[in-house]
Amino acid sequence: MKLKKDVIWHEYGHLFSYKLIEKISKKNRNVIELRLLKNESNNPFIKTNCTDFVRLKNEDWFFFQKNLKKKFKNNGFYHQCIINLMGAVFQIECKIDKPTIDDFIEIFININGQVSDDNLIGHAGADFVNIESYVFDYEEEKLKYIDLKNFALTLHALLKKERIFELLKDKISVFNENYNGKHLEGANLLLDEIEEIGVIIDDSNLVKLVNIEIKELKKQFNTL
Repeated sequence: MKLKKDVIWHEYGHLFSYKLIEKISKKNRNVIELRLLKNESNNPFIKTNCTDFVRLKNEDWFFFQKNLKKKFKNNGFYHQCIINLMGAVFQIECKIDKPTIDDFIEIFININGQVSDDNLIGHAGADFVNIESYVFDYEEEKLKYIDLKNFALTLHALLKKERIFELLKDKISVFNENYNGKHLEGANLLLDEIEEIGVIIDDSNLVKLVNIEIKELKKQFNTL
């Protein structure tokens, strides 16, 4: 079954974030799989070849956590947070004219079972659970998750200011027509779509503005 329009916006938001973080970090990401199907057992996703924050099959949990610790020494954690948050940023833009922090709190709620098409509650719950899994217990005490939800609201405001949603609206409609209801695998998918996103980012001040907000967020978390 095909996905609702706002869910397509959600997945496109993740796709957008891959190119944005590539611009910020200078680390290339290639899309290798997309599943844009409504399925009771699997959430839709767009997967890249980056495994920095992915626990590999049969990998020991404590070994995985130890390796993650190294990524807290640079901005890798914040870049990954943006990737996890951006789906909600786009989905909320599709559904709500003037979002507030309460909208982001609701969309990041972790609920059991299927989310409802009638509201946004829990639609990005799994994304936020992934962020929580990146953090060690003793660091979690210093990390205020409400700050990350406020950060998502800030990201939305930046994209709005730079007219990113407006410039991408028609492209997301074409993306919906071309890929909704499909499951594709390959070494390098969505090249045209990613190139279009890159041009729009380059024509904006978004990279500079996001880097400024990352610095501010780091001040709040201090040690992360």
